[in-house]
Amino acid sequence: MNWNIQSARGLEYMHSMNFCHRDIKPENMLLNNDHTILKICDFGLSKRIASHSSTPGVGTNAYCAPEILNREGNYTVKCDVYSWALTLWECFHHIVPFKDSSDEPNFFQEKFNPNYCLKQIQNVPSTINELIKKCSSFNPDHRYNISIAKEELNSLLLIIS
Repeated sequence: MNWNIQSARGLEYMHSMNFCHRDIKPENMLLNNDHTILKICDFGLSKRIASHSSTPGVGTNAYCAPEILNREGNYTVKCDVYSWALTLWECFHHIVPFKDSSDEPNFFQEKFNPNYCLKQIQNVPSTINELIKKCSSFNPDHRYNISIAKEELNSLLLIIS
């Protein structure tokens, strides 16, 4: 759980500086030798944005927010929140998101379905599943910002500690 909070803090800082990472995924999060400190890496697709960005189709499909993949190019830092939520889901579920999508058309059908929800994670507090759901909403206007997500995780950590 601490890694997830550290990644949320890193994104919160980036977003406060008006930068969007645009490729948040487990492979772009590094741990130190004793696995206590997480650092976000690979800023090759990062971009300074004022409110909306206009470069469509960047990032890794499985983790990309639908608004990036739809090629219209209108997105905000909430695309990172979506990717962060899928990364959080993968940390608990140990499966790459959308791994069950058998082919590319099926993948995009699920990705662009406004009612699609990731499978519930078993044996975790229900608030984790609810947080992931709120951060991976199809509609970016319905997603938490990363600061709210971080606070929810901090609150949960206090409860379970």
